Amino acid sequence: PIETQSVMWLLRAGHMQISKARIIDTFGQFCDVASSRLDRIIVAEDMKSSAATTMLLMPPRVQESTRLMFRLLDPADNGREATRDRSPVCGWVVPDHLDEALEIFDASGVSLGQMQPADDGRTLEWQGVPGQQAPLGSPPDISSPQTAGFVNGLLQWALRDPELASGPNPPGETALGALLRMIDATLWTNDPVGRSGNEHLSVIIGHPLALVRAELRLEVQSGDDERALYEAVRAELERTPLSVRLGELLVLDDGLMGYFINDDYSRFYPVHESLAKQARPSGPNQGFLGSAAVTPDMSPVPVEHPYIDRAPLVSIRPGQSVVLTLLVDPRGAVHATSGIVPRKKIELMREHIAPALDAMALTFRVGPVLVDPDTIRMPVPAEIKGGWSWVRKVNVTTWQEDPVVKATQDALLPDVPALLSEGWLKVSGALKT
Repeated sequence: PIETQSVMWLLRAGHMQISKARIIDTFGQFCDVASSRLDRIIVAEDMKSSAATTMLLMPPRVQESTRLMFRLLDPADNGREATRDRSPVCGWVVPDHLDEALEIFDASGVSLGQMQPADDGRTLEWQGVPGQQAPLGSPPDISSPQTAGFVNGLLQWALRDPELASGPNPPGETALGALLRMIDATLWTNDPVGRSGNEHLSVIIGHPLALVRAELRLEVQSGDDERALYEAVRAELERTPLSVRLGELLVLDDGLMGYFINDDYSRFYPVHESLAKQARPSGPNQGFLGSAAVTPDMSPVPVEHPYIDRAPLVSIRPGQSVVLTLLVDPRGAVHATSGIVPRKKIELMREHIAPALDAMALTFRVGPVLVDPDTIRMPVPAEIKGGWSWVRKVNVTTWQEDPVVKATQDALLPDVPALLSEGWLKVSGALKT
């Protein structure tokens, strides 16, 4: 029989007290810290002990050979890793803070539709792709189960949002609004520009985020002579969850916006719990999108919607695999920090993202505007040399798409009366230099 002390050998936790400390600089010079000043050492929040102020809390550590496997997966097969020719991207999301909307694309960059607030401001509605005929009120037609799960998760929360708004502790915003504010708060903390180039038109005029499939696994190895001991403690190890944090706010090239765990799309996990407390106003007529005549109030407005998890950590046990759906800025990497093993980093390859970014055609709802029905003239950004077109409905069932001619400063009187029109500006095509 294996003694209890030996059984616990693979897993250790407890407290630590510093009795001596020496500071050494890069030149090898050192200074011994006086014992009377040891109690003034600043301790990380997750290492503070409730037992005594002089004690440091040491989380559980695995003593055997351990590695954290953080791998990109094939969206069609959780048992197969992604490769250069097999992309882990299962869809794309483009936030639209002006309309508080979210445009959805498939893995190849083809638009699938858009989620936007309904007229009541509390529920969501799904809008098909402008220019493509679809039955009114038809549900999203999305082949990817991960992208469909993401969309349906938000739509399910939209059904509950009116009930939450009338409850005792209303969150003050919808699930979609909370998600957009969390994305905006996270984008302020990273700067991955230049990692994948800026020649993609979709990156210039929007901020595409990739839905990426990944797996997290903690592996513990034992030799043949220790296999009996390892099997004896397996049950103990599997009962002890170890925490892993995904994303890193202090690393500028980290592009993670948040994630979903094990195909549960009812709860969004941000990069860090502090983001929900520090989120600024963001949305139609709020924050920097408010009136230019009024100084924006950028005081923090905490995100309190239950769709956003307040403790974003992944609990994992040795031998267990956790499947993740990551929402990632494709120009950045994703870091996994466990405190048990060295930090891991994964990132998308150029082959995974370039074709989709080139193929994206973004639409912007505009109107009403006065246009010449024969020649659509509008002011468009000179720096963006993609193809601009005006998409509108001419009747209940018929769409029309016309090319946009760049407006000049010349005064022109059309031969026919101007038309008051509402529609979408559509831009597509790679940026040419």
